[in-house]
Order: sequence, then structure tokens, then C-alpha cells
Amino acid sequence: MLKWSDYNQFVSVRENKFIVYNHLTKRMIKIKKSSKDFQRLSKKMIEYLIKLGFLVDEKTDEKRMAMLYYYDYIYDKSLRLVILPNEDCNFRCTFCYENFNGVYMDQKNLDSIIIFLRKNITKYSSLDVDWFGGEPLLSLNSIYQFSDKAKQLCKIASIPYRAAITTNGYLLDAETLLGLLRCKVTIYQITLCGNEEQHDAIRYLKNGCGSFQKIINNLLEIKRLDYLTFKMVIRINVTKSMLGTLSDLIDWLSDLFGGDERFLFYFRPVGDWGGNRVQSISDELYVNHDELFRELFKAKGNLNYDIYYSLLSNNICAAAKRNNYVIRANGDINKCTESLYSEYNKVGILTEEGKMEINKELLAKWLFTYYKNEVCLNCVKYELCNNRKCPDNCLKKSTAVEAYCGYEDVALEEIIKLLDLSKSKYIQDIL
Repeated sequence: MLKWSDYNQFVSVRENKFIVYNHLTKRMIKIKKSSKDFQRLSKKMIEYLIKLGFLVDEKTDEKRMAMLYYYDYIYDKSLRLVILPNEDCNFRCTFCYENFNGVYMDQKNLDSIIIFLRKNITKYSSLDVDWFGGEPLLSLNSIYQFSDKAKQLCKIASIPYRAAITTNGYLLDAETLLGLLRCKVTIYQITLCGNEEQHDAIRYLKNGCGSFQKIINNLLEIKRLDYLTFKMVIRINVTKSMLGTLSDLIDWLSDLFGGDERFLFYFRPVGDWGGNRVQSISDELYVNHDELFRELFKAKGNLNYDIYYSLLSNNICAAAKRNNYVIRANGDINKCTESLYSEYNKVGILTEEGKMEINKELLAKWLFTYYKNEVCLNCVKYELCNNRKCPDNCLKKSTAVEAYCGYEDVALEEIIKLLDLSKSKYIQDIL
């Protein structure tokens, strides 16, 4: 006997249809509501739904399959290094948690990473480097130097090399982009905070001057390089006072970047991510996701929201992965980029000889939790995440913690409806 998978989520959308999202296979299909009675479907369609994982035999142990998906994820053989070439910044955003100690990664620490890779790269299936900061583009020469050597090591080992960068975008002009693309940096994340007036009030330079117009000019300059392939992810941080103007901002951005599939957009409420500066805007934090998406649905402009699919399908924090490490400018090894200054986050150091000296007891705490709660244990998706959407959330507490489902799961229905409205390539209309 067949049944719908326990991991299917049915979301009612336009045209009397459902979008069905399977949390196990991460696939999305659009079907007529009448098709929920799958017994009425053709044999060929039923076989196709079985192949996609939406229909399963009722004897299938899906919980065990979910556990397999989870362990495949956290024990993935790819090595991911988040490298902070500096802990300095040319911005002073009001919500930033970093204390900007001014440390820059010296030649010794850069060489230590290369030595580690030379000794160990063949143990891994690929190398993924994420440049973070501070502001990584303040260390452009270090990025170039490291990338040339890391690419060569991966070529010798016959494994893929991929790279991404999180930058405020102020220094990312067309010339810099071309240099980074030569380093195989193909994914870029840049943050905007509302329109020009709103953005410049909370995301300004060290000298107090605004940054919005420079970032937009850079993006437009990059957009004109229409022969290049890259992914430019624009994160829009949202405070309460921005809600009323959000649809106008979307329409404006759509006029500038709509139709260019290389530019992807998503929206996140500003939260208290640590530090003291954020207290100055404490009344503006934690926009309710219902209010946020209500404003997004109002907009007439059409942006590319496909990045939401990636966020849905990879919504366990990378810090929970065995082979994910953050290498700070001073050579310390962390697991998380947010709780930089927490003692439990420092799981080791990188020696001059290229050895990662890891505190395995601390590392194990990032991978496994013994903190249980009734909400998680009674959730059909528990085996898929083991309450590891944010390991840092567990480590901050010494007793049982509340369930932390992550922003995408909480707002899943709204996200799927947004993907439907924007005609996402990830939704397969089959019935």
C-alpha cells in the first residue's frame, strides 16, 4: 500500500492547487488539490511521484531514512573553511556583533593553512572556501595569494575547488569582481538595509558617511558585465520602521535587477546578534515574519527569490558539520562565525606546521546534543535536524533548550508562496 510521505508539507496556493514540499528529498511539486487523492492518478504519474519521494510504501521506515540524510550531511567529506583574513571593517553597522580588533592574518597564518591543505587535501572530496570578516576585501592581496595556491593543490589532488565571499560590497567594483572570479569566487553575499535613507542610518562607514549609493553603483557596474557567470545574493535586513516602504524598495530593485538571474534576493528581520551597538535600535528588532511577507506580497516588482530554496534545503547550520571550520585572523579555529568571542566556540588552533590541534570534547559538543525537549521529540522532522539548526543555541544553555526551527522553517508557507509567485525554477508543475 502506498501513502503520501510523512515528510510532505502541503501548501495551498493560487489556481486551486497545492505546492508539496518534501523535507526529505527537498523537492517541490505543484499539483491540483483534487490530486491529493492519489489513487485517482494514472499509473505513470503514481510511479513518478514514487520516484520523486512524495509517495512511499506504507512499510517504509522514513525516520531511518531521515537519520541517514542527517548523518550524510554532517559527515559530508567536503572540507569547508571559513577564512577571516582580517577582523577589521570599513563599516560600523549598528547591529554588528564584531568588536573589530584590527587583527589582520599575517603571512605565517596564511602559509599554515596552505601547509595543512598540502598535507590533508586528499582526505576530502572537495574544498569550499568562504571569505568572511571583518571586511574580507580589505585583504584582497591575501585572498589572491591564498587562492592561487589552494587552486593548484586541488588541481593536483583532482578535487573541485569552490569559493564564496560575504562582503559589505563597498569595495566590490567590476575590476575587483574580475580578480575574484579568477580566484573561482563565484558566490557573493551583500547586505542592504532598506532604501538609501534607511540603509545609511544604520549601515554607514567608519567616518559616519553613507554607503548605499556606492554599493548600488558597484552592483550596476557589475550587472553590465553580462557575459560573466556568478551568483550575487542580496540580503535585505529589515527593521520595523522599514515595513511601510518595503514594497516600494522591491519595485525599485526590480527595475534595476529584475530579469537578471544572477542577482538573487532574500529578506531577514534584524535581530540582536550580540555586541552593544544594537541596543541603540532595540525597538526596531525582530519583525514578525507574517508582517514581513505581507509587505513582500504587496510589491508589484518581481525579483529572483530562488535563494530561498537553497536556504530551505540547507537549513542545518554548517557549524554542525564535522569538516566545517572557521579560521580566524590570529589562527584560532572556531566553529561559528557569530559567537566569535565565546570560549566554547574556540575548538582549536592552527600551528605553524599546518596542524589543526583540535579540542575534540569541544568539537563533539557542536556535532551532538543531549538537550531534549518535548516539542522536538514529538516533531516528525526531528531525525532530520536533531535540534541542530543552530548548535550555538544549544551550547549557550546548560539545560534542556527550546526548539529552534530556524527562520526558514517558521516562515516555510510564506516562502513557498513567494517562490510560487516569482515562478521559481525549483517548483515543478506536474498536475
